[in-house]
Amino acid sequence: MQSRRFLALVIAISVGHWLLYLALFSMDFALGDAGAGGFVPGLLGVVVGVLGAPLMYVLLLPLTALPSPRWWGDDSNLILGVAALNALLWGWVLAALVRRRRARRAREAA
Repeated sequence: MQSRRFLALVIAISVGHWLLYLALFSMDFALGDAGAGGFVPGLLGVVVGVLGAPLMYVLLLPLTALPSPRWWGDDSNLILGVAALNALLWGWVLAALVRRRRARRAREAA
């Protein structure tokens, strides 16, 4: 797979992941975490947990392990930034898997 196609695939997957994660995370937060006694459907929580792995779990570390919160500005900026880095990681891994599968099919066809 050419470098430009690979990069385009990484970007497309990353943007899609980022938008999907933020929409589902917002829904999860609105349904369960924001209100007392709210109900979060189990499947939604699992999907948000899987899509948030691995970098969103860095936010569970003590604040001393992270850069100064003042550097990020607001909590939402920190969440958006880490979510973007996580989406980029997902995009690169999934695009690499697609490239590997295409190369395997090309070898088998030859």
